[in-house]
Amino acid sequence: MATNRRTPRCISTILILVSLWGVAYQSQGFAQRPLRNVNGIVTDQHRLPLKGAVVKVRNVETNEVMSYITGVDGRYSFKRLDGGSDYRIWAKVQGRRSKAKNLSLFDPSKVKTIDFTIGFQ
Repeated sequence: MATNRRTPRCISTILILVSLWGVAYQSQGFAQRPLRNVNGIVTDQHRLPLKGAVVKVRNVETNEVMSYITGVDGRYSFKRLDGGSDYRIWAKVQGRRSKAKNLSLFDPSKVKTIDFTIGFQ
């Protein structure tokens, strides 16, 4: 009965290659930038929520801007932002604009709450 001596070597080679691929895949995963969420509320000077406020978040690196329109509760939420980028966030309603706030890539928070106040005279 003839035996194939190459089979054990072939299997060993495949196992080694699969192991190396797994290590490379995992290290690539660690190199990916983390994702984070930003949420908050837009209120007036009396701390009443502002419906219909437009909250904008701009990626400083790419200049990509995303918008969110608040509901009756004045709340907004941006999910899955690139944790390796800086952002500028502000709110606008009825021709008025809040002060812009920064979200730094060095901020370790995975979920950040940033509230805005827009005053009316």
